[in-house]
Amino acid sequence: MTFRNRKAAAAAALSFVACCILAGSARADLLYQFSLNASGGIHAAAFSFTVPTFVTTGESPAFTPFTLTDGTHTWTFVEGVAANLVGLGCFAFGTGGTATLGPDCGTGVQSSPDAAFLLQMDGGLPTATGTYSLDGRGIFDFPGGQHVLGIGGAPHLTGNLVITIPINPVPEPSMWLLVPTAVGLARLTSKKTLRCGATRHGAARGE
Repeated sequence: MTFRNRKAAAAAALSFVACCILAGSARADLLYQFSLNASGGIHAAAFSFTVPTFVTTGESPAFTPFTLTDGTHTWTFVEGVAANLVGLGCFAFGTGGTATLGPDCGTGVQSSPDAAFLLQMDGGLPTATGTYSLDGRGIFDFPGGQHVLGIGGAPHLTGNLVITIPINPVPEPSMWLLVPTAVGLARLTSKKTLRCGATRHGAARGE
């Protein structure tokens, strides 16, 4: 390969790497942040998860388990589902065990110490960033009793869902693997340029 061809190939490779890194930097996940008000004996709480695209019906977004408490008993929620209903969007969360979640956000609890709850928002599942009001119901069983919210005149679960794009998204890790290649190509081009310049200079002095 001639020097000019090597230089052109190196430049093309560097441009490709730069484009890949910029493309990785441009990708940003969505942060879903839920905040619940104290209601029906259940304390105020907050939890969140991150997803690559807006959650759609039937999805079960992965999240770090979170807890709700009444000050004495604590429930850890490990599963969830989302759905679009008529004019509404919903998220349901459960502790597993005897707690059940239906594809339409239906919830049920067979015995303590399990719990399940659902949260609804007007207009269907969100398709844009912003703040959405939540209204919900749930069953929180514990030995010898239970908290029931949003059923039979009991206080409802209320709160907000805030969807944002985190600031300064991190590029895809795989893109950084291309950086050593770019550096190597840059050095190769630099060395070839110096050698070529020295040869031409020497030839000029010999003339």
